[in-house]
Amino acid sequence: MRVLYHLIHDRHAYSRAKVKKVIILGLDGLEPGLCDQFMSQGLMPNLLQMKHQGSYSKLATTFPALSPVAWSTFATGVNPARHNIYDFIARNPQTYLPELSSSRIAASHKTI
Repeated sequence: MRVLYHLIHDRHAYSRAKVKKVIILGLDGLEPGLCDQFMSQGLMPNLLQMKHQGSYSKLATTFPALSPVAWSTFATGVNPARHNIYDFIARNPQTYLPELSSSRIAASHKTI
């Protein structure tokens, strides 16, 4: 049991581990066809170099094709029906007013 405890809580285990690092570069709103065209024309040499040294793929999008929906799906691996993010803001179904995380929409308590 003591050996198992030391294996789990070893402070230097991460530095000795053979970990491969991954960088995912997602360019939101960039048309993939234009990106390929610009790389072939030499206008994006750094991206072309990363493409040849790593992995390059065009991502499919979601429906609706909005950034918060697509990135939430990408990050969670589940579809919008599961993560429940469909827009930049959430709206009250009765009033359609935005429900902001930084404020609460309510009637005034005082009248001047």
